[in-house]
Amino acid sequence: MTRKGLIVKRRYPTAAAVAVAAVFLSACGAGMGASQSLPPGAASVVGDQTVADSTVAALATSVHDEIAAIPGSKMPTADVVTHATVARETQHLMLQVAGQKEGIAITQTQIDEFIASFVKSQFNGDIKQLRSALVTQNYIPAAAIDSAASDQLLYAAILKKIAPTATTQDAITKASNDYFGALSTQLNTRVAPRYGTWSVFGLGPVPDDLSKVPAQTSDGQPISGAPAPAPSS
Repeated sequence: MTRKGLIVKRRYPTAAAVAVAAVFLSACGAGMGASQSLPPGAASVVGDQTVADSTVAALATSVHDEIAAIPGSKMPTADVVTHATVARETQHLMLQVAGQKEGIAITQTQIDEFIASFVKSQFNGDIKQLRSALVTQNYIPAAAIDSAASDQLLYAAILKKIAPTATTQDAITKASNDYFGALSTQLNTRVAPRYGTWSVFGLGPVPDDLSKVPAQTSDGQPISGAPAPAPSS
């Protein structure tokens, strides 16, 4: 089990290149909740909270539109963007529950300072470069940057509290997986099968035989690479 860092894939010498990106753990263990149905229109469920298909589609649309506006950028497939979005939004809900449980809250001032510091040190003070990197490499649209930054800060604060003596990556990963695995079970976290299978704190791949909900561009057209909607029965 290795933790995929909260970074934007840029060629910088620092190990934590963009800590504003979404939290994502490569977790071991069996899938959770795959056999249980979800409410209509739900992409995932975390406790009594739901990530809606419409939210996923709207975020994926924003990613498509923002990448399309960047000259020379390669457009990702809808599947890739949708998978990343469902994972990130599900993790966001889990982190919110964990933060309340541990008595940890992230303020807007902390978020602003965190982003400003990173933009200054890694992007020469140009916020547009950060937005471009996040949307093209991590599929995080501009409107979701604050949320991603808050999740990063909250995740770090939770780890500091639950594993204060962990100094190695293996120890940190184990503490994280143990904590979020138990929390995921407690909350009965699960995703719609068309998006994959939830395990510990990550989203596994989608089975090849399942259809997916296509994201759309702002003009109502499917994103390049998105399959056509499955016919209704």
